[in-house]
Amino acid sequence: MPEKVTIEPPTPEICGPLRYQSRAQAENSVMSKMARLMGFKRKQAAHFPKQVPVYIFNISDQELVWREPGFERYVVPACEAGKPYSKPCVIPGIVSEEYLSDRSTEFNYYNGVEIAYAILKTGPGMKQTLSEINKGFFLSASNPPKHEELAEAVRLYSIYCDALIDEADRIMAEGESKGMNGQQINASHKRALAYRRQTRNWGRAIVEMVDCPMCSGPVAKGAAIHSGPNGCGAVIDFDKAIEFGLRKPEDRPAPPEPKPRRI
Repeated sequence: MPEKVTIEPPTPEICGPLRYQSRAQAENSVMSKMARLMGFKRKQAAHFPKQVPVYIFNISDQELVWREPGFERYVVPACEAGKPYSKPCVIPGIVSEEYLSDRSTEFNYYNGVEIAYAILKTGPGMKQTLSEINKGFFLSASNPPKHEELAEAVRLYSIYCDALIDEADRIMAEGESKGMNGQQINASHKRALAYRRQTRNWGRAIVEMVDCPMCSGPVAKGAAIHSGPNGCGAVIDFDKAIEFGLRKPEDRPAPPEPKPRRI
């Protein structure tokens, strides 16, 4: 049988008497130390019962970041390729704003929907042209969002993208201007074109070119075959050429025989 070991509790002479602090006492202690360090007192936010949150979703490939003094930083993620909508940005039911008043911080409290409207730049007093609701972002009281909410977001974003495509077409017809107030086709126009699955000459991406291993002529990086008017017809990637039906498996050249080893 192992020998029993008795652990004696610490005596007051070693660690002193135990002291307990209430939450209010602990917060007051923190505020006093903060005042000595920063020159003003920082109060603690009020504790409310848990409220129902709201959610902001996104169907575009651009994230939205909202950061205002006194508030937490909120990020609406970009919609991942192949997904109908993004992961949600969760807005608590009650949001606090901390601000400095005289020598102590104070708090304003807002309903989560009010903060969501501020993030989306929508609601009373906001210009409709600045609203993020037109750009693929939408508000929902549920996660996942309702089907009709997603359908309305797609409708509005499609209208927004069509307007950008029309604008880019007009710019191309009139000519781009590189002045301070000139008109130019930018990334927003090209994103709209991609979302609406349209093609335009102005929407073509710049293709990186490399040297063909056969003729040293320019060929698009990642191409399977050096084709085109100036192509030599060399197969650069047989696996890719066979996968897409450009060559048959029997067209693959046999691997070179190993060279005899010298003894």
